[in-house]
Amino acid sequence: MIGTLFGVVLALLAVGFIAYPLLREQLGDDETFDLPEDLEVLLRRKESTYSALKELEFDFKTGKLSEGDFHELDARYRADALEILAAIDARDRGASGAAGSRKGKVGGQKAGAAPACAECGETLKPGQRFCASCGAEVQD
Repeated sequence: MIGTLFGVVLALLAVGFIAYPLLREQLGDDETFDLPEDLEVLLRRKESTYSALKELEFDFKTGKLSEGDFHELDARYRADALEILAAIDARDRGASGAAGSRKGKVGGQKAGAAPACAECGETLKPGQRFCASCGAEVQD
């Protein structure tokens, strides 16, 4: 009797352990941060565009799309992706620009201003090894 009860409890614990990751999102125990709604929308659009590009390439490689259709759709999705990335970048710059304007200026530059790319002048993020705009290697 006790052996059977112990087996049932052990089985329930095993089922709970296995099911927890599957139910975690539904339970609200998600380890994501609360993002502003506009950024969340942009990130969702980015992921769906990337997924569409992957599917498009797969369909082309498996012969489901003609080369002309592939290039037309590929160009359209890539243009959408660039537009989305530009919107995310502009939003990030706006947020960092607002924070930077509160710091004040020192010697004509913002205090704590981020370094710029030697090739194109793009603002670099801390720890960045290559410029996101032109691809040049960042010199320390």
